[in-house]
Amino acid sequence: MKPHLELVLILLGSTLVHAQASDPIAAIVGPVIPMGQSPWPWYDSGEKANADELMAASLGNKPQLGAAAADVFTLADGCPITLTGPAAAEFKPGDAVVVGWNATDGDGSGHHLFWVGSRTGNTLISANECGLPPTILPASGLTVHHCGARCNQDDPKFSGGWWV
Repeated sequence: MKPHLELVLILLGSTLVHAQASDPIAAIVGPVIPMGQSPWPWYDSGEKANADELMAASLGNKPQLGAAAADVFTLADGCPITLTGPAAAEFKPGDAVVVGWNATDGDGSGHHLFWVGSRTGNTLISANECGLPPTILPASGLTVHHCGARCNQDDPKFSGGWWV
């Protein structure tokens, strides 16, 4: 089963009157307060400043792509997810691989960090993922890169996983 998060939004006309995350995440985040509706006047300013700073830092320190693999790959959903292609032998268990997935900005514009758990023939098997994230669809003809600078600073137990 793929983990998922459901967010319930209740609108009254064009005004958001209630937002609540689904279990089990609701136990962690509690009620979600929409921007502009917090009873604390400083809350929205602080949240916006945090978001602006995190976004600037993230965009300024994107992981760098290494060399592209010699051929294209097919990304398949499943438990675990897999990458299949003739250049699979370039990678070994423990490697962090960057998959160029087809994001909204165009083919190959998204980047997904794939940790190689094992390799069987031309198939790389994920070390830590059961099911693709909801924004990434299975696809063929994808460019796969070796890790460059800052690409593998996280480990398979805790990583951002994807970026655009």
